[in-house]
Amino acid sequence: MKKLFICLFCCLLVSGCVSSSTETPSKFVYKEIQTTTFKIAVWEKITNPKSTVRFYIEGDGFAFNASGQPSFNPTPRSDLVRSWAFGDPNDNVIYLARPCQYVKDPKCEYKYWSDARFSPEVIDSMEQVVKMYSRKPVVLIGYSGGAQITGQILMRHQVPVKRLTTVAAVFDHKSWTAFHKDRSLHESRNLALLRNVPQMHYAGEKDKVVPPALIMEFVQNKHLVTVVPGATHGKGWDSILTKMYLAN
Repeated sequence: MKKLFICLFCCLLVSGCVSSSTETPSKFVYKEIQTTTFKIAVWEKITNPKSTVRFYIEGDGFAFNASGQPSFNPTPRSDLVRSWAFGDPNDNVIYLARPCQYVKDPKCEYKYWSDARFSPEVIDSMEQVVKMYSRKPVVLIGYSGGAQITGQILMRHQVPVKRLTTVAAVFDHKSWTAFHKDRSLHESRNLALLRNVPQMHYAGEKDKVVPPALIMEFVQNKHLVTVVPGATHGKGWDSILTKMYLAN
């Protein structure tokens, strides 16, 4: 998968890097939630427990280095998705990192940000955190590989989902790896379809990591896919934020 890994790495460099001085808004609280498998990093803003909770689920992060080898730490180098969550004016907002991002966890192995990034244990751990907050139907917002996570949670029917939004989504990862002529993610589950809930999927016009055609092919409904002019995998999404924040 060397070609794809280098592509992802370059995209991360273009997106920018998170520094230790990244400011967290005062209403957000950082937590580390222990699930049955992984420790998950969470930034939460809960100001009205009776209202809908909105989850922003991170992408694959810094999964591979410039040589196409698994990195030592998959924590994202870009604060793109966290910045979306931090800017969301709704009452209840949670940024949900993927396993092994931002935390030290003895359960972490390279495979969990490579071939097993969508494994049953990964999906289980993410779903457990979402279920902790799902007193009412939730809104799921997934970026890149995080969209695969949102779709898997949706299809399990264990969490009430009010709306699904994805950005630069990796849905069918077999088609995705085949497009890049890379090895399949053989330890990962794959999404076959999406449940019929209100949904919108945003694709970047200039996204070379997840081209719009792959998203269109999976969703099979042009009215549910918006192609964002000029957007790449890691940049150019500012124009959709207002719509994303209003979609409840």
